[in-house]
Amino acid sequence: MFDANRPDRFGRTVRGALIFVVALSIGLAATREASACSVCQGDPNSNLVKGAEAGVLLMVLITYGLLLGMTALCVSWFVRQRRRLARTGRMESE
Repeated sequence: MFDANRPDRFGRTVRGALIFVVALSIGLAATREASACSVCQGDPNSNLVKGAEAGVLLMVLITYGLLLGMTALCVSWFVRQRRRLARTGRMESE
């Protein structure tokens, strides 16, 4: 038998999940005017558009900078491990 107040395996109730989905749907449907940017609603050369473009560029630079930094860290670990194995003589022939 279906019980809306019974917690599921993650501890949430079915009623709470249903309320969340309905509230999210209403919120997304009600913000039609707020989702339009100034490119669609006004001057594409406004300060708002320039600020949005600068913000997007900053987020892209931060994201790719972090990804490149993590890649460089992993490569340096790999190189250090190979050098350490070569010094100890435990490196297998390839």
